[in-house]
Amino acid sequence: MLVLLKYMKTFFTTIGRSIYSPQFYDELREKPFSFSFKYYVKLSLFVSFVVVIAFAISYIPKIKNGINAFSREPYVIPMPESLQNAEGQSGNTYKNLLVIDTRNSFDLAKFHAADTMLTLTRDSIAGYRNSNRANVQVIALASVPDITIDQAMIRGIISRIQPVLNVLVYLSLPFVFLAGLLYAAWRMLYLLIASLIIWLALKIMKKPSTYGKAYQVGLHAITLPILAETCLFVFPVAAPFWGWFSVALLIMVVVNSLHRHAPVATVA
Repeated sequence: MLVLLKYMKTFFTTIGRSIYSPQFYDELREKPFSFSFKYYVKLSLFVSFVVVIAFAISYIPKIKNGINAFSREPYVIPMPESLQNAEGQSGNTYKNLLVIDTRNSFDLAKFHAADTMLTLTRDSIAGYRNSNRANVQVIALASVPDITIDQAMIRGIISRIQPVLNVLVYLSLPFVFLAGLLYAAWRMLYLLIASLIIWLALKIMKKPSTYGKAYQVGLHAITLPILAETCLFVFPVAAPFWGWFSVALLIMVVVNSLHRHAPVATVA
């Protein structure tokens, strides 16, 4: 246990120094690439774990509530955004694509209030004849042979698939973790290009560096941008502006590279 606590303390200390410590960035010149690569792998695992916890706490209850809500009527299927955009050209968008209510017969007032393209009731299916919503067409299900749609049938289907859906929600967690690792791998590819800018910035600041060392610096300077992007996921907030990630990365490099250590005094 003490070994684990010491290990975690060292890891979080490195996170802090990667965010701000000019001395640490100077020391990177003498450290092998493997040191920074191992740190980035640990950071990736940590961030992926945080994302899984946030997903489990914030999103799984909402998904389960949605699944459970679907076991009650009426069932509402919202209009997909792509179809809303297509309908929006005529200025007659619908909020919902389909409303299913097998407990009641068709009611014109409820149909208009539902703002839906189609409504399926106990004994009929109804929809607007045209886009201006001037006329409503109601088709009695009795006129459709060999089809029975009622509450018992729908509840039977839902009762069979609902347990499966509840299990699948939790089985999604490993895939969320994997998605976090894939994101970290993609950011490593991103650094292949960003390191060219880092190398140029270090050169301008009189910090001569090779491309390999610039990439190593990027593996640490990317810490704060990645943590910020993780927070944007945990607390869904729009990104401040396009390209903010690259700007934040460059700021981290500059802030941690401007400092110059005073020369050590020698005694004559």
